[in-house]
Parts: sequence; C-alpha cells; structure tokens
Amino acid sequence: TDGSHLSIVLQGLSNVVGLDFDHHERRLYWLDVGAGRIERMRFDGSDRETLVSNNLGGAEGLTVDWVGRKVYWVDGYYGSIHVMELDGRYQKKLLSEHFTNGNDTYIISRPHAVAVNPKYGWLYWTDWA
Repeated sequence: TDGSHLSIVLQGLSNVVGLDFDHHERRLYWLDVGAGRIERMRFDGSDRETLVSNNLGGAEGLTVDWVGRKVYWVDGYYGSIHVMELDGRYQKKLLSEHFTNGNDTYIISRPHAVAVNPKYGWLYWTDWA
C-alpha cells in the first residue's frame, strides 16, 4: 500500500477529536470540538449531516455501537457520558458525576475517551481525574 489509492473525502474540519464508523451503513461519525458538532457522512463523502450542534462544551471522545445502533460521547467539562440514536434522535445524558450501581458508587469527573464492546453490552471510558 503505497498510498496511491487514497482519496480525501472531507476537508475543512476544525478540531476533530473523535472518529468512528458504522460498517453496516458505511458511515463515518466524528466529533469536531472546534466547530462544536457531532456529524456523520457516508464513506464516499455524501449525505453529510450534523447530529449535535449544542452543549458540547468539553466533549472529548466518541464511539459507535454498531450492534445497539447508538452513538456515545463523553464530556470532560460537564463530567458526563451521553448517548443518542445513530441518526441523532433521543439524545440524553446517560451518566454524570456520581452514580450508584448496587453497592458500588462511581464518580465521573473528567472523562476523556470512550469505547464500546457491543458483544457484551459494555461501555468503557477513561477519566483524567
């Protein structure tokens, strides 16, 4: 692979800090913190859409759950993890600050990256606290 078959499908982005894809629908998803948006488009560069354009003050990471058909992102400023449908519908804050699961209490302070294991339904994130 000498790079002769590469092509630029998108230019003019500001500061992309998260990138993932959905192979089933052949779409790229990205988080551009410079523009304050989460967007998507097809692999060929067509059908570009803005999914989120507000409340991304400290967004830092993004992942696509290709089985559950969701997009997750983390926000270090608000100390929160968010989720939405692949098309941007039903955006909600999934977790923030303190939460309890049974006898365990967890604190989300400054999440930075997020990943999903759709086989087991697990969500992982890093925290810079």
